Amino acid sequence: MRAVFSIFLVLLCSVCFADSTTTITNQIDQMDLACPSMKKHIGASLLFDTCWSAMFPIEVGDITIVPGHEESNPNEEDSAGAFCCCKGLRQCSSPDDYITGDYGWVWKWWEIDRIVEVVRVPWCFPSLGGADGLWGFWLPHILTSGWAEVNKTWGGFQATGVPEELHHFYNVHFYSYAPLALLELLISPECHAGLLMDFDLLEASEFDFFWARDGFAWFEPEVVLFANPIAAVACSADCAFASTGFGKNFLFWCAGCDGTIYPIKGHVNYNLSPVRVAELVLQKYLFKMFRTGKEFKTIGREAKCGPYPWPFFTVKDEFKLQMIHPMVEQGDVCVHPLGRSPFLWSGEYNLDNTPEGKFPGESATVAGLGEDYVYYLWRRMECCIR
Repeated sequence: MRAVFSIFLVLLCSVCFADSTTTITNQIDQMDLACPSMKKHIGASLLFDTCWSAMFPIEVGDITIVPGHEESNPNEEDSAGAFCCCKGLRQCSSPDDYITGDYGWVWKWWEIDRIVEVVRVPWCFPSLGGADGLWGFWLPHILTSGWAEVNKTWGGFQATGVPEELHHFYNVHFYSYAPLALLELLISPECHAGLLMDFDLLEASEFDFFWARDGFAWFEPEVVLFANPIAAVACSADCAFASTGFGKNFLFWCAGCDGTIYPIKGHVNYNLSPVRVAELVLQKYLFKMFRTGKEFKTIGREAKCGPYPWPFFTVKDEFKLQMIHPMVEQGDVCVHPLGRSPFLWSGEYNLDNTPEGKFPGESATVAGLGEDYVYYLWRRMECCIR
């Protein structure tokens, strides 16, 4: 009798879940499943979903004006000081510079500087409207004509159409995005990396020949030294540092708890959860942008008059991430350093017809509805306001 009752409950629950699934599926067409839209979030929900507490602490020199969470202080090796003199984007270095230069105070704060998308479908741009936006024109062609004309890999977790050892693959898009500039807060154009203060598409990995292909890339000649199990052992230490603060810059080949940076490809050839794979791919592309001169150092003494070229490795303590799709990170600490374990950050789903409540970041993936990821990239600014 008990077995019959158990079977009855299973069948009843199956019917309920099937009805719920049908309701959700009827509200979403094939194009929305292939490429979600972030128009609702980027627009109306900007003020409510953004982790504004991540701006803090705000400091002038070594004096804290507005305190913040203790983990928000980067691993500063030297202080930029409080008083500054700048000649354009460089520090005053000669008597003439000190006569004709601009004087000011070194302010330190965090601000959103980039939006980063990690997507399965090539040429899918959720922040530009997804399947409903301009790029939606290309999706029917891509879906019907095959990937060979666009990209040789069908992306996502357990990607298809590639050898089994290369079974995770994502494309990455970087946008410049400065909401504090839109709100006219803490504005100093010379402080921004690349001097970008508007909303623009900066990078799309679909244009990168090496991103979806194996082989040597000119910007990573040291790959033979660090893409091996021996170098990967040190990344457990970087994971520990990232779980309690920021990862260490001298462990530049490590991505915290997400694994190793090398090789810098869109493929991940070992098993991780989808959320960790997505963030690892993000860190790989961020490293590539530093290495190719497209990102800059904005903390430390040398960067106080403007973004400083740093074509070596990612400055880990310069960045924090806030996932905004499919989960919005929320809570007392609603951002996380690069490489922190997803089990240590939590949020609420940014999707309709999903469970309510707090969930660890490891559960951020929602089958079908939420398998693409969008992040705010927060950058530490230490700049001379003059």
